[in-house]
Amino acid sequence: MRTHLTLTLFALLATAASAGPLRGALIVAADGTFLGTCDGKYATHSIANPYGRYGSKYSSTSIFNEYGTYGSKYASYSAFNPSTSSAPYVLSSSPELLRLFTSVSYRPTPQIVSSLRASGASRVTANRGMPGAIDPNVLRVACENP
Repeated sequence: MRTHLTLTLFALLATAASAGPLRGALIVAADGTFLGTCDGKYATHSIANPYGRYGSKYSSTSIFNEYGTYGSKYASYSAFNPSTSSAPYVLSSSPELLRLFTSVSYRPTPQIVSSLRASGASRVTANRGMPGAIDPNVLRVACENP
């Protein structure tokens, strides 16, 4: 059962890694933590919602928290670290993955992290040397009205 779940997850991540429109895109940290979606300025899970869990500059799960794990210019998993090699991933919209990542029981696993690494997805990062880099500030603006 666990092998089936891992293979299914890998297939979903591989499909979601393909480039496509930003509407509904999922942002996931390199450690497997869900960091929000690209769903407009007022959507609950959107990184463009400045009052939401994923867009607030005060939230621990926001790439816009300049003191947090995912937004500090010094943190290795941060979108704003100009020299990171562990920037968050941008995955194409997937209702199945959104349900997985927003489930109360979701916990990142080594299999999820491995699947993210193998996905070839674009990265949201200030590191211009990283292939497929999307500037976090540009992404936020694009996500306000995808």
